Amino acid sequence: MARRVQPRGKHYFSQRPLCRADRRLRYRPGPHTIGFPVRCGMVTNVRGKFTAFEGILKLDGKCPARSEAYLSVPTCSVDTCFPERDVHVTGPDFLNAAAFPLMSFRSGAILHAGQDHFRMAGYLKAG
Repeated sequence: MARRVQPRGKHYFSQRPLCRADRRLRYRPGPHTIGFPVRCGMVTNVRGKFTAFEGILKLDGKCPARSEAYLSVPTCSVDTCFPERDVHVTGPDFLNAAAFPLMSFRSGAILHAGQDHFRMAGYLKAG
């Protein structure tokens, strides 16, 4: 079942100003990163990232609100720079990678965020 993800604070997907032409961009590990914070022991946030993912961003230069994004991430590709924590994060307490091996995101709305900047909200599905 897909769940609507509402952008909050700094966790918005923020795109640099969109070009005026239509474009189709592929996202893969390397120059791009998908990061996340995890609350650890009610004391601090630990940052991590996914080392494997693939996505497509279809930009509509004439009407940016019609742009689309699709992203898939294997849940077992977590890297927090601490192997024991990675096992815990991919285990049943958090991502449950054995039962839900893939997360996918598809855009639901592109929101105007001033001048030539936009923010994206969408649907996140694990399964």
